[in-house]
Amino acid sequence: MLKFITYINVLGAIRRMKINRITYSIKKNELREEHLKDFNILIGFYEELVFNFLPRNTEVGGYGFLDIKFELDADIPSVRTYGQIIEVVRIISQSELKSYLNGTTEKKIAFLGNHLKSVLSDVREQMNVDFEIFEEAILKANENHKGFEQELNVSKNHKSGKLKVSICRVVKPEDEFIQCRILMKSGEILDEFDLMKNSSIYDSSYEFKKSRWEENSLVIFNRFDEEKLSLDVSKYLN
Repeated sequence: MLKFITYINVLGAIRRMKINRITYSIKKNELREEHLKDFNILIGFYEELVFNFLPRNTEVGGYGFLDIKFELDADIPSVRTYGQIIEVVRIISQSELKSYLNGTTEKKIAFLGNHLKSVLSDVREQMNVDFEIFEEAILKANENHKGFEQELNVSKNHKSGKLKVSICRVVKPEDEFIQCRILMKSGEILDEFDLMKNSSIYDSSYEFKKSRWEENSLVIFNRFDEEKLSLDVSKYLN
């Protein structure tokens, strides 16, 4: 009896997960190699774009992973769950796929958002979904189709109060990099330059883990407490 109760409690804990991944996929033989590469790059960007506007505690039936599969030859849409994954088959036509491939980035982002809303509408017929929260995030994703920024925790105000060193992760559909901005107290930008090009979310979390002021230099450390770089702001204080 004790083992049975423990098993139920573990299941309950698993089911209370919040959504943390949203992926799209399509069969490789449906797209030419160059189209498949572009498709995968954009859906990776779109996943990050949506999560940039979603609260961390967003609910999709207690599951952590929503996998949307585009199918050209399926009979009917389907919703299947296993482990912590919800797998949803979304039927699209050849003309829809062609329109997507020939569309602008703005139209592609809107296309993915429309299908995400439809998928979530289907899912909420079977389980609890924070649908209104998703609607707002999808709308913001459409408005920010050119990209978004995330200020990293290593950003710090200078002890004088005169300026701030702002380190940002800049994410665009075709590129991603880490940028430094030297800001006056008023918010005016004194200087702006790249710290890392062709970066990723792992670089921002691993290579820019923490920072501290040493005189007028902001020293940034990676996750192993190794010094990554040092930014001297003396010339901006005069």
